[in-house]
Amino acid sequence: HATLESMPTSLLIVVVFVALFIGAVCYGRWWELHGGGKTSREKEARRKVARGASARARGWRYDGTVDGNIGFRISGETPGGTTWTIHYDSDHSSSSSTAKLVFNAQTLSSATYVWTIHDKKTYDITQKRVVRAIIGGISKLVGVFSDSLKLKRDFYLKAGVLAAGSREFRERYVLAATDSRWTALIDTEIERQFLNWPKFKQTMSLRDNCVCAELAPQGLRVLLYADAPEFDVIEHMAKLGQMLTDATVRIKAGIGISEPLAD
Repeated sequence: HATLESMPTSLLIVVVFVALFIGAVCYGRWWELHGGGKTSREKEARRKVARGASARARGWRYDGTVDGNIGFRISGETPGGTTWTIHYDSDHSSSSSTAKLVFNAQTLSSATYVWTIHDKKTYDITQKRVVRAIIGGISKLVGVFSDSLKLKRDFYLKAGVLAAGSREFRERYVLAATDSRWTALIDTEIERQFLNWPKFKQTMSLRDNCVCAELAPQGLRVLLYADAPEFDVIEHMAKLGQMLTDATVRIKAGIGISEPLAD
C-alpha cells in the first residue's frame, strides 16, 4: 500500500491541494446555509420588509422584486403631480461594480442635456484645456456610435458654470447649463439637501462625487453612488429629487419651454 512517505512530492502536493479545495468548498457551502450567509439573508429580508413598510407609510409604492442588478423600486408623485421612481442598482454583475441609488422623473425627458450638477473638484478637472481636448476627441469618436454621448459632449463644451447657491454650495458643487436662468434652480431648501446627506457607505472616492443630478434625454435624474443605503438616505434622495423636479417644472414655465421637452 502507498503511504505518504512513498508518494512523489508532486503527487503529495496535488493531494493536499485537492483536499484543501474540497474542504474550502464544503465550508463555504455550510457558511452560506447555516453561518454568516444565512444571517446576511435574514438581515436583508428584515430590511426589505421594513423598507417596504416605510415607503408605503409615506404614500409611496414599493416593489421589492429583485430584477438582475435592480434590488428594489419605489415610486410616487411630487407635490406638483409629476411621477417619479427610485431604484437601487447593485451593479453586482459588473467586474468593477459601482452600486448606486437612482431617482428619475422620466416625463421631464428633454431633447438634449439642459443642466447638470456635479462635485466641483471633478468638474474642474474635466474643464482643463488638455483634458477637454482629450475628452472631446474620444467623445467624438465614440459619438459616431452613440447619440447620447454626442449630446453630452456637445453640452459640456458649450455649458457654463452658473453662480447658483451659497459660497458653501459652490465650493462643493457646480451647476452647469447653457441658459443662465437655471441659476434659480438652487434655492435654500435644495441646497440644504445637497449639503446635508445622512450617513451612507460611498462607492466613489470622495463623498461629494457620490452625488450628481441632470436634466437629460433620460429624464430628470439624481444619482447617489452608495452601497446598500438605509431608508433615511432613500427618503433624503426622494425629497431632493422631488424638489428638483418641481423647481424644474416651474423654471421651464417661466423660461417659456413648452411640453414635452423631448422630440
